[in-house]
Amino acid sequence: MNWVTKFFILSFATVFLDAAPDRAMAQSANGLRHDAAAANKMAAQAKKYGVVRLIVTTKEPPSLRSMTPDNQDSLVSLVAKSQSHALQTAGAGSVDLRSVVKFKYTAAMALSATPDQFSKIMADPAFTGVYEDHLLFPSLADSVPLVGGPAAWDSDGTGDGQVVAVLDTGVDSQHQFLKDKIIDEACFGSSLDYSLMQVRPACPDGKEMLVGPGTGKPCTGIS
Repeated sequence: MNWVTKFFILSFATVFLDAAPDRAMAQSANGLRHDAAAANKMAAQAKKYGVVRLIVTTKEPPSLRSMTPDNQDSLVSLVAKSQSHALQTAGAGSVDLRSVVKFKYTAAMALSATPDQFSKIMADPAFTGVYEDHLLFPSLADSVPLVGGPAAWDSDGTGDGQVVAVLDTGVDSQHQFLKDKIIDEACFGSSLDYSLMQVRPACPDGKEMLVGPGTGKPCTGIS
């Protein structure tokens, strides 16, 4: 069999606007509730800037993790129900609904919180986890072992003749290195209008999510 070298490029453009300049704030992988130092810093940021961006997780239905690609519609429905239930049971005034961005396939939401709302969200059992919504920078320290690189090398796997590239940033599809080699693009993005406390779509055509040619080009930040 003759293998055809393929260049797989998936461009995810995610746009975030953050009032806090310190986007590298450390926090535990378990979230702000398990990292007192990071939680105190976030509370201070909220007090200083008037608002902070958070990602909150909601309770996952037991069947959620057993879903397969064939159950996509059911997955989306379960996630939406989980998010709606959390918002309905949250304490009064805990969440500004104008700032909420609901994730389609993950039982979580991004939202903005004032100092008072941040305190309520941290204590509200309607949310199973609370995390800072901030930009992350690329690091390969754990990536190769995580995807089984050493095991592949031990089995004499070299990847010779194959090239895989995933670009988590904007892309110039007509660049001489990339032209006719991009197989898919996607944009997932929103920005926050602090004057109105409203989330606005940041992808082409005023959408929060687009998949297809040209959608990965507009990018001002990397998620």
